[in-house]
Amino acid sequence: MSGCKPGIMPVVSTMQAVSWAGPRAVEVIERELTDPPPGWVRLRVVGAGICGSDLHSYRRGGPAVNTPGHEVGGVVEAVGEGVELETGANVSVEPVAVCFRCYECLTGQTWHCQNRVFLGGDGAGGMAEAMLAPATSVNPLPDPVAPEDGSLAEPVAVAVHGVSEAGIRLGTRAVILGAGTVGLVNLLVARRAGATEVYITARHPFQAEMAQALGATAVFPDGQTARRELKGLPVDAVIETVGG
Repeated sequence: MSGCKPGIMPVVSTMQAVSWAGPRAVEVIERELTDPPPGWVRLRVVGAGICGSDLHSYRRGGPAVNTPGHEVGGVVEAVGEGVELETGANVSVEPVAVCFRCYECLTGQTWHCQNRVFLGGDGAGGMAEAMLAPATSVNPLPDPVAPEDGSLAEPVAVAVHGVSEAGIRLGTRAVILGAGTVGLVNLLVARRAGATEVYITARHPFQAEMAQALGATAVFPDGQTARRELKGLPVDAVIETVGG
């Protein structure tokens, strides 16, 4: 991925960005603001989500050299040579730069690219005023979707894939464990896929309120309560979103 690392591109200005500063510590620092290389774009970040993986990095202390943030929505403000996107476009970001040359890429498994750079992990992410991304990883948002809502595109994609893999469709009865962002999005997608009953566990009252608003059949405080209250009710699919 030569020519894609921000550190070797000519500096035109600076921007503010989040940086890890040790376990349970972050700081806002000045980073170089660079022009996008060929095939890349620079976007003005409007929204950046906090993923569970970001929380893990926060607790243990992430690498100081990188800016976190892989759930990103923004506005294209500069494009590199060969890019057809227009400046001013509202976009979401698929947070990976791939080579399109390795076996995985050539067989359609780009997420497993042998040379991938994960934006917000290996490469600089979106918890900053601006972000660089390959044009192939930037997806224009349809009207009237606002750029800040583009930061939810990545979690929604995770849910769409999971619901599809779980075979959730019209008439399905499902249980979702966890009502964080990913759990709630799975609830919404499962309902849109046709699930007749969707039960969900929610640790916090605000999560329970949101789950009810999004169409949960019932909300339980934990898995044990769900098992007791459902009394052996058979379900077609269980989606686990809490990592335990």
